[in-house]
Amino acid sequence: MALVAALRRGVEEGYELHSASWLVSVENEDVAHLLRPTRGHPEIPLFEARVHHLRELGRGLFALDSETSATALITSANGSAVSLVRQVVRRFPSFNDIAIWTRAETGLPGHEVRFYKRAQILVGDLAGGLAPSPLGQFHDLDKLTAFADYKVPQVLRQLGILRYSDALAGRIARREHLPPGSAEEIEIRAGTIWGCELVRQALDERGKTVSAHEVDWLLWTMGQSLPLRSEPYHLTPTTFY
Repeated sequence: MALVAALRRGVEEGYELHSASWLVSVENEDVAHLLRPTRGHPEIPLFEARVHHLRELGRGLFALDSETSATALITSANGSAVSLVRQVVRRFPSFNDIAIWTRAETGLPGHEVRFYKRAQILVGDLAGGLAPSPLGQFHDLDKLTAFADYKVPQVLRQLGILRYSDALAGRIARREHLPPGSAEEIEIRAGTIWGCELVRQALDERGKTVSAHEVDWLLWTMGQSLPLRSEPYHLTPTTFY
């Protein structure tokens, strides 16, 4: 919500955040001003990556060659959430959230795991924010998975759905960083997606039909009011969530 507020403030200040040509060559100083912290608070993390992603966004939208490039991107998916996710991942490499999961003791090659968290939550947010406009209508939202980040696994763990080994639980309790792409981080994210799917299936068996991404939203909302003594969420410095 803080990011939304910062971007809205930027528009009010006259920044052309809706312009692909402006985003392509956005200056570091402009991004620093847009994302400036409240006095006494630290600068926003991963700043250089954020600048790079804004420029990438500009290039991808500019390539659509449309005065309303974002609208053109959405409509090109023909109401398919899956199609839009695929297009976003293809046009904007920073959304290409793929990890290689390897168990060294097996000697087998690594498995490609496609999380696509930011691409999927983009579509979910469009559906939630633009309804009932045609731009927010997707016929296959049920094909989206949960959005694997850090908060939902914390809630699943609090509910006893997700369990960590003693070694991993200790690292998280000590607030050690789990490297992005590490086996532990990949397994937490994968366990989150499957945990949400099991919740969805259990609800379906009880006559309550919801999609996996709706389960994600419900759990994320629960995560905003967890007991103070709850186990912390894992810490991973990454641009994927």
